[in-house]
Amino acid sequence: MSGGKRKPKTKTQPQGQGRTPRTTARVQGDGRTPRALPPGAAGEEDDKPRFSLRYADSAFRYTEPWTAAEHAAEVLTFMHAFGTTKWEELRRQTTGSGTRRPRYHSHEFDEVRPEAQERLSTLGHDLVFERLVRYRTSGKGRAWGFEVDGVFYLLWWDTEHAVYPVSRK
Repeated sequence: MSGGKRKPKTKTQPQGQGRTPRTTARVQGDGRTPRALPPGAAGEEDDKPRFSLRYADSAFRYTEPWTAAEHAAEVLTFMHAFGTTKWEELRRQTTGSGTRRPRYHSHEFDEVRPEAQERLSTLGHDLVFERLVRYRTSGKGRAWGFEVDGVFYLLWWDTEHAVYPVSRK
C-alpha cells in the first residue's frame, strides 16, 4: 500500500444483525439488543459470591468502621477480589506457614469474644443466622459476616484480629 496508511477493516455484517436476541428489551433510540446479561443469567456467575451490606455494623468498638476513608478502598478491593473468585476456590485457599489454615471458614457464635457475642445478640443476628464466617484479608485483617445462598453479608471489618483473638506462642 502506498503512503503507509491502511484502511480500517469493515464488518460484513452490522453489529447485532443476524443474531437472536437474549432478551426482549430494546435499547431506546437505536433498536439494538443490549449485550450485557443480568448477573447469574449465564450460569457461571452463580458460582461466585455476591455481596450485601444489609447487616454491616460499623459501630462495633472492636472493629474498624469500614466506611472510613482509610478503609473504604481496602474493603472495595477485597470485595472485588473475593467476588470474582468462585466459591469452590475461596474454600480451598489456605494461609500460614507450617500448618496451613483455611482463609475462609465458619465460626460458631460462642467462639468469638464475649463482646462480639453480645453485639450479635443485641442486633438479633443470633436469631437469624446459624454461624459466622470470616475471610482472612491480611496478616491480622478479617472480614466477618454471614453466607446465605451465595451472598456474603459483610458484618465487621476487623483489621486487628479482635473479634476472634488468639494468643501467640
